[in-house]
Amino acid sequence: MERWADDVARMLRLKIQGRSHTVAAGLHANLYTDRYGLIHRVGFSFPRHGIYIHKGAGRGQGGWIGSKWEKLKEVNGVTVGTGIMRHTDPASLGKQGTGNRQAYPWFDTTIRAHIHRLEEIALNYFDTMIIDATRIYVDR
Repeated sequence: MERWADDVARMLRLKIQGRSHTVAAGLHANLYTDRYGLIHRVGFSFPRHGIYIHKGAGRGQGGWIGSKWEKLKEVNGVTVGTGIMRHTDPASLGKQGTGNRQAYPWFDTTIRAHIHRLEEIALNYFDTMIIDATRIYVDR
């Protein structure tokens, strides 16, 4: 599982590298274990704007429902929250994937290509394990 997660993270980095070095540098796999030390969940973390690239969103080209986030600042090399909440501009709602910000589906395509290998790994260890693929992809 660890090797699968590292391999997929490396492939994701290679795919997004041409669009954003920041997303590529910040992307890493997260492995979650149960109380017995067995991995039961794999996730991937990357900077927020990796989703914007995937969806074709950005300033003036937001999604359908918008979002909110906390403004961050860097203090002595450490990123901290400011307590200031930012919101999607209502004028940009429904415009993602238009204009010069076309969607670049870098995440889902890579995961889809390698999910069968994860299934095989899980079956080798637990023949009765069920893989919940409903929360795997960015697209819904």
